[in-house]
Amino acid sequence: MSVRPPLSGQPGTACETTLGDLLYADPTRARISEAAWVSLVAAIGAQDARALHGLYQQLHKLVFTLAMRITGSRLSAEEVTLDVFHEAWRRASTYNPIDGTVIGWVMNITRPVRDLVFALMFVSAVGLGPFAGILAMTLGSDGSIGKFFDEAMEIVC
Repeated sequence: MSVRPPLSGQPGTACETTLGDLLYADPTRARISEAAWVSLVAAIGAQDARALHGLYQQLHKLVFTLAMRITGSRLSAEEVTLDVFHEAWRRASTYNPIDGTVIGWVMNITRPVRDLVFALMFVSAVGLGPFAGILAMTLGSDGSIGKFFDEAMEIVC
């Protein structure tokens, strides 16, 4: 059972830590408003490479950490991190703030990587075809269900 740090402003509590608590754990670092995030993505959508660099500077550690959890390999996580920001460059013009926050949007770009990793493993194991895809989706779903069950048990205990 892992020990979770308390929420900001609630010392000693055993509540879940939010993504915001992790992003803004350093009190010396200024918080970025959602409007600033949205304008950064709008600039990326207008093909501003400096804006993409700014997004990368702000989020690459978070994306790398998620990619590392998904792939289990530092080399693969580095490659995934670059792919996520390349995909953000391609998709930025279609981003709509009504659909969610910019950080959530970037994380959603990162998540499907797990399915691709599984698909590549099964294609090499059983060959190209629908069976490899079915195995990849099944394994991915089983892993997610197991993770949700584990987190639920941690909260109860």
